[in-house]
Amino acid sequence: MKGMTAIGAITAAALAGCAGGADMHGAAALSTPTIKQDLLTHRNEVWKDSSSIRGARIGQAYSCQQRGDFSGTPMTCICIESNAKNSFGGYTGMQKRVAVYRGSTMVSYQDWDFGDLCDGMEPFPELNGDYVAAVARPKPSARQ
Repeated sequence: MKGMTAIGAITAAALAGCAGGADMHGAAALSTPTIKQDLLTHRNEVWKDSSSIRGARIGQAYSCQQRGDFSGTPMTCICIESNAKNSFGGYTGMQKRVAVYRGSTMVSYQDWDFGDLCDGMEPFPELNGDYVAAVARPKPSARQ
């Protein structure tokens, strides 16, 4: 009977770690700017038609756990909201998803139960398909 109690306690602890309560989210292993750069670099691998992305928004990176991950490698999550074309060529409408990083590698991009973790999202125009970086123009020289 004592063995069953110990197994029950271990199982409960493991499940509590997987549940992802708001109190377990501490400092993220990766920073928001680092993740933004990674998303821009790998956008064609994440979205089916990355040139169609509209209205992109991003939250702040936070520490998280992925179900079934017992590697001990720091995990970082970040909320992303966008509207992009699907496999049929139609826009999906604005969708919130979470990018999950193990160390510095994105391991999943998925729907998630966000709770309040996606509050405070801000525009991420660089991810939009029609984004054009502002170019600094030289000031006209004064003629003498």
